[in-house]
Amino acid sequence: MNWGEFVDEVGRAVRIAAPPSRVVSLVPSLTETLYDLGAGDRVVGVTDWCGPALPDGVEPVRVGGGVQPAHRDRARPGTGAGTRRPGGEQPG
Repeated sequence: MNWGEFVDEVGRAVRIAAPPSRVVSLVPSLTETLYDLGAGDRVVGVTDWCGPALPDGVEPVRVGGGVQPAHRDRARPGTGAGTRRPGGEQPG
C-alpha cells in the first residue's frame, strides 16, 4: 500500500511508500508550518532564509538558498533535492 500518490508538475506519477522521515525545507513559511504541525523533528535542513521561522534553540543544517540549494549533502548523505522555477524551467 502506498502512503501517497500524485502526479508532479511535469506529468510523472509519484508514489510514496511511507511518510517522509527527513525533510529539507526550501521555503520559510513551509518550515514554520512543519514545526507548527509537530513535524519539526523531521526537519534536517533549511535555507539561509528560514531563520525567523525556526523555534528558539533549533538549528538544522543550512543548505543555501531556496532556488539553488548549495549544500544538500550536508543534511545527510543520500538526501536528494530538486526544484523547478515557476513555469517549469530548471535553475541554472
